Amino acid sequence: MLINTWHKQLLEMVVGQQNRKVIFIIQARMDSTRFPSKVLTSIPLADEKPILKWITDSLKKSKYFQKIYLATSTNELDNELESFSKKEKIFLYRGSENNVLSRFVNIIKREKPIDVIARLTADNPLIDINKLDETICKHINSDAHYTYTTGLPLGMNFEIINSNCLLNSANLNLSHSDKEHVTLFIKNSNDYKKQKISFSNEFNSIRATIDYPSDYAFVSTYIEYVKKNSISISSESIQDFVKIYPWTLKINNQNFQKKEFLTIEDEIQEVLPILKRLEFDKLYKFLKDKDLKNSN
Repeated sequence: MLINTWHKQLLEMVVGQQNRKVIFIIQARMDSTRFPSKVLTSIPLADEKPILKWITDSLKKSKYFQKIYLATSTNELDNELESFSKKEKIFLYRGSENNVLSRFVNIIKREKPIDVIARLTADNPLIDINKLDETICKHINSDAHYTYTTGLPLGMNFEIINSNCLLNSANLNLSHSDKEHVTLFIKNSNDYKKQKISFSNEFNSIRATIDYPSDYAFVSTYIEYVKKNSISISSESIQDFVKIYPWTLKINNQNFQKKEFLTIEDEIQEVLPILKRLEFDKLYKFLKDKDLKNSN
């Protein structure tokens, strides 16, 4: 009797997940001050497979794959992304250059009804598809509005959002940063149920994103390792990679990750380790003393 009840619950869960409409949305642009046109740059260098295609090919392996949308701007520079979407047979939406949130909202309106959005960015080509599926599964089975992961290398964590949260954002008084960073208004609000999924990763400080040419060099070297050994992109294999080749961590570990901070104190906390590493001792001591004084 207990076994039959368990099977019934499992069946209901699977059927419930199958009835959910999940869409992958990749936000992308060609205009990058640090690394222009990076998203269509081939990786590895000798290959003909662009960064963006690594993302779309990975997403097509997901058990939740239904539709992939490329969300870009109407800027002429992004015309190449339209050509890419046609070649790869994925969907495209072109909208506001600065209001990235509006692109997501308009895709939801176009595809309505949508239950869940998985948000990806075109400068993060390394997707652990098993962990993405696990995160989507846990989100669907929870009552959370927003699910995010921690513990994975920078650029490999995920954000899963109920579509209604984004759709209803039109009724909110949002800042420029809210509109640019899509989920920032959810993170900074207590009106949403948020779920954190923590993955254990020994090397969660690894930069697996591509903001700088040196990031490209690190990710490219890792992908060569993946191809040579016929293994999958995963948080486990990238850990193995840096254990075998620890010198690769020095390729891009000096790069700075742009973030949004709510207070000057938060900015000071972020910059202190950088100043210490660069041996700006006087400025480090000045800001550290100032921060301690403010906290008291």
